[in-house]
Amino acid sequence: MKKTILILLILTMVFPVFSQTVKLKITYKGKGISGHKVNLYMLGNQMSSGNTDENGEVSFKVSKILTKSVDLKGSKKCDGGQKSWDVKGFVTLDNNNYAHFKMETIIKEMVEASGGFMSEKLMASSYGLVCGGASKSSTSNKSTESSNKTSVI
Repeated sequence: MKKTILILLILTMVFPVFSQTVKLKITYKGKGISGHKVNLYMLGNQMSSGNTDENGEVSFKVSKILTKSVDLKGSKKCDGGQKSWDVKGFVTLDNNNYAHFKMETIIKEMVEASGGFMSEKLMASSYGLVCGGASKSSTSNKSTESSNKTSVI
């Protein structure tokens, strides 16, 4: 009997039965960033991944919350290329394992760190937070101009 209990205890430690959910909302200028693949890291280890919905929300199932401070890596296909971003030391989960991260926070810091060499628009584009319009037409009229405006994704 003791042997069976010991084996069950070891299996429970090795193969956690219960998982916890981490929920994030990621926005840029008040709008959710959608269609980004986001990887969740705790203490340098990738714990889970998921995709943001149209509101910028993503949920992760993890076997154990190792820390309330999490790091994120995200990516999205945008403007014919793969755009990516990496956030370390900016996201802290609350007691419900939830965080709302505003991308403008990291972009502002990156722009300031560059001494103004990189603009907010350039950073947002390189992170895939904004993608150019679909129209490639060289004709100039009001309908073409409005379809070429950059929109928040």
